[in-house]
Amino acid sequence: MVWHVSPAYGRDYKSRAEAVSDWEAGKDFVLEGLHGGTYCNIEGARQSRVSAVNIRYKRKTQVAVVSVKAAVPA
Repeated sequence: MVWHVSPAYGRDYKSRAEAVSDWEAGKDFVLEGLHGGTYCNIEGARQSRVSAVNIRYKRKTQVAVVSVKAAVPA
């Protein structure tokens, strides 16, 4: 399964690196499509067994495809 997400709370990113960094840091994003408006983050993606996310950035004109890896056990 692949999620399509955009930054939450009015955030936007100028580069792919910024978007991916915040995703990996666990910041909230908004699901697009059928579940539009639902907040999500990397932990929720892992729990839902999502394989990748498409992160929209640069005023939703660019897309970063990011693999969601399983959490490493402590």
